[in-house]
Amino acid sequence: MASYISSGKQEDCIQQILGTHARYSEINFWITQQNAPNTNNLESQIANLESQVTSLKNEVSNLEYLKYQVYNLEDDVRQVGGIAVFCIGAFCALSAQNTGRNAWLWFFLGIFFAPITVIVLLTKNSADKRSQR
Repeated sequence: MASYISSGKQEDCIQQILGTHARYSEINFWITQQNAPNTNNLESQIANLESQVTSLKNEVSNLEYLKYQVYNLEDDVRQVGGIAVFCIGAFCALSAQNTGRNAWLWFFLGIFFAPITVIVLLTKNSADKRSQR
């Protein structure tokens, strides 16, 4: 091959090959620099993610506490509702006893049908009061 290319052209070819190789090395170095991770940036991202995880854990803890409070509140409401229904039954029994009706019947009617029983009992009592006048 050397016999077909003059010595001047050989040097030009060698220079061209070396230049191409140098440019290839520069491009390869640039590509590796672009793809290389920035450790400072990664460390800050890790710290940011850790703080977000901690924040989310705190929010979950707060939500669990709120869930516990809601459960307790629901339990309290059920207890108050039971007490209210019992009081309505007792009111119906007392009112029925005062007007000569069966107190036990009106007590259980008051417990099972609280709003309706109270309305019926009040209308019966008002009718009884009118008839006594």
